Amino acid sequence: MQEFLWRVSIARVDRAGAFSSFAGFQRLITVIEGGGMMLRGLGRSDVTLRPFDVLPFDGAASITGLLPHGPVMDLNVIYDPTRCHAELTIVEHAVPERSASRDELLVINLGEAAIDCRCNGRAQLMQRHDALWIRDPRAQLECRHLERAALIEVEHLPAR
Repeated sequence: MQEFLWRVSIARVDRAGAFSSFAGFQRLITVIEGGGMMLRGLGRSDVTLRPFDVLPFDGAASITGLLPHGPVMDLNVIYDPTRCHAELTIVEHAVPERSASRDELLVINLGEAAIDCRCNGRAQLMQRHDALWIRDPRAQLECRHLERAALIEVEHLPAR
């Protein structure tokens, strides 16, 4: 079994194929480049995943990704639901000033242009696909004038 709390990846998908199995984990996926993906194996009919829509599913599901509109790039969040909860949100234009408010917050620039994020007043210039990882729930964050970004928020669960 894989040993991690949570992980994030960006993958280029050039052809249809089976997803890797992550039994015991939950997954969040979104298409960040290309015309979308069709997912087979989540139910009785195929599920259309449009660009920047977020789809949660069980990591053990036997899924095949189909590419009716050609190659895509996707963003995946995989997490252990017995130890944490993760959320993936796509934001456009700005991340208004806010506290990180979760145990961990990851901001990923999905736009073409660089963005200027400020964490506790310090500027962080982020190019396309750069990430800012914040591990202080009290940290103050603000990102202005962005095209699009992914916010991944992770809340640790109390030990049982």
